[in-house]
Amino acid sequence: MNPMHKTLPIPLLFLAALVAALFSSILLPAHAGAQETHPAAPGYCPTLTRDLKRGDTDARTSGQVTELQKFLVDYYDLNPASYISGYFGRLTQTNVIRFQGEQNLPAFGYVGPLTRARISQICATGTHTTTTTNTTNTNQPCTFNNQTVLHGSAVTAYERPSVPYGSFCLSEARSCVNGFLYGSYQYSSCTVTDQQNQSCAFSGQSIPHGTTVTAYESSSVPYNQTCKSQIRTCDNGTLSGSYTTASCTVQAPPTYAQGSYYSQGSYGGDTGGASCSLDGATVPSGKSRTFYKSASQAATDGWGDGRCSSIAQVRSCSNGSLSGDSVYSKATCSDYGTTLTAAPPGGPAPLKVTFMVPHTSNSGGVFPTISFGDGASYTGTGDSSFTRFYVDHTYANPGTYTVTTSGGFSYDPHETIIVTVN
Repeated sequence: MNPMHKTLPIPLLFLAALVAALFSSILLPAHAGAQETHPAAPGYCPTLTRDLKRGDTDARTSGQVTELQKFLVDYYDLNPASYISGYFGRLTQTNVIRFQGEQNLPAFGYVGPLTRARISQICATGTHTTTTTNTTNTNQPCTFNNQTVLHGSAVTAYERPSVPYGSFCLSEARSCVNGFLYGSYQYSSCTVTDQQNQSCAFSGQSIPHGTTVTAYESSSVPYNQTCKSQIRTCDNGTLSGSYTTASCTVQAPPTYAQGSYYSQGSYGGDTGGASCSLDGATVPSGKSRTFYKSASQAATDGWGDGRCSSIAQVRSCSNGSLSGDSVYSKATCSDYGTTLTAAPPGGPAPLKVTFMVPHTSNSGGVFPTISFGDGASYTGTGDSSFTRFYVDHTYANPGTYTVTTSGGFSYDPHETIIVTVN
């Protein structure tokens, strides 16, 4: 049986009625029907407009359970204090079965149209009539949803043909006794509605159940940062995770005062005139670029605060001629510092980059080695008492290059930076 189905137990009273009916149909001989008429009519005639069954209450039936109980109390001369409660329980069902059996009605304790009609008839005629008809056992079969149910056998019936996902199909065993099928459920099968395998919606697309999609925390991140991603899985209409963006891009390298390609970060095309070239940098006609007095700026060289911006000048190209002071002749400059730096950190190929390599002062002439990420490297030389040295390197091809320092004096820092060439 489907684990979602749940069979309701048959009440003991129903079993007793079923056994009594079977014995009556098998053991009793055939004889003519007998009718007994009592002179006294029932003292209370109810108004019953709906079907009633065990478990019903006055609150759910607008007081009709009490109406039925008043009729039974007067009809059988019962104690009102014990029977009138407004709840259709075991005692009420027992007397309903008793009444139905006496009136030759299907006796299973359910007050339907036939039982209500018989009560109305008794009240209308003013007689208390009991009719009992015994017939020879004919072992008549029953019919249930176009199935034949043999006398003495049972069939499983269901309350509804289908129930929502997560619910149970309620069932009961309906037994056939000489042509009468006990019970009330009407359906021969029940299915649990399949609401699984629902797809999920994400950023305007449908994600099938059981599949995944890569989502991002934001649509873009600053240069030199990494897009944060998350794998989100669709489970029956629910998408795991929290990231909501379908794509993410890394922003272009920022424009710095030192090493900026052109003023305000613009590149653009030329104006038709001849371009200008200086220190490996090309400036289209009509464009400007920052140049420097020196490729490096130390705080002790007499040029100010150690910032390249203090020794910079924007020079413009006009048909092959650069404006400004010719002393500003360096295309790149590295500020004074104690960490590995690159000026500029990126740009179009071919790209000339000046690296400032930190170094621990020593008297043994020992220098660290810088690897430029494209297969080339350089080891410093000269006076090892300085705390840094500078080296230029030109990248011929576009790419992302990982630059590292290694070796050198025992206290030399080993660092890594990224240079991006477009």
